[in-house]
Amino acid sequence: MKIRKLGNGVFNLAVSLVLVSIIVLPLLWMISLSFKNQSDILAWPPKFIFRPTMENYQAIFGSKSTQHLPFLRVLTNSLIVTACSLTVSLTLSALAAYSLGRLKPKGKTGINYLILGLRMIPPIAIVVPLFIIWNRIGLYDTRLGLIIPFIALDIPLSTWLLQGFFESIPGNLEDAAVIDGCTRFQAFYKIILPLAAPGIAATSIFSFSLSWNNLTLPLPLTLTKAATMPVLASQVRTDEGILWGQLGAYSTLMIVPMVLFTIFAANYLIGGISSGAVKE
Repeated sequence: MKIRKLGNGVFNLAVSLVLVSIIVLPLLWMISLSFKNQSDILAWPPKFIFRPTMENYQAIFGSKSTQHLPFLRVLTNSLIVTACSLTVSLTLSALAAYSLGRLKPKGKTGINYLILGLRMIPPIAIVVPLFIIWNRIGLYDTRLGLIIPFIALDIPLSTWLLQGFFESIPGNLEDAAVIDGCTRFQAFYKIILPLAAPGIAATSIFSFSLSWNNLTLPLPLTLTKAATMPVLASQVRTDEGILWGQLGAYSTLMIVPMVLFTIFAANYLIGGISSGAVKE
């Protein structure tokens, strides 16, 4: 019996190590590229021991960069577009999810299928229509021209995710709030939202990732003024080839805000689970 348990433990550990390696090793390799010079990057066999250099980061922040897009301006564009898209989409999605999950309107099933169907539309399918429309109304290469489609793409998924969290909250809490004199909106704002904090935190991570990492829409809908970080990272191809070191540096810098936001959201995720423990 002990041997069987030991074997199961070793097997689980081995599988866990393999899965972790699949995720972690590419990240470590990408980060190492950002600290290598071009000769070390192209060396064969690959060099695992090398002298670190900051030339790739200096090229990004300095005048030697081959890109015509200033890094700080592009970073600002990404932060503004992502923050605005996240805020608006979460607000609208929370209201829509609450209405579908708690008020249960007629045709709820059809509405849910419609929402799911909209989420299945590939973003590339709307690029050409958006490009034509944005050119005509002056939204091409603007932050607003990215925020609007990001919100539209994010609302279906966020609504679908949040609806399940709202439905899992006991209905007697909301009834008690109404008896105490709260309006429907006050019960939603003061009771339901705090208890749904884990769901909102988890959904916000998906929403942040959708806007922050998106290349499909920013690449054809921006030029220089509203370009985002993925667009900048895609510009590392030159006549001499791909600048792998700068690509690694861009990718590493792109990960930092995502990690920080995930840590920030995780605090609300854990806090919401603790405060939302309810006894029927």
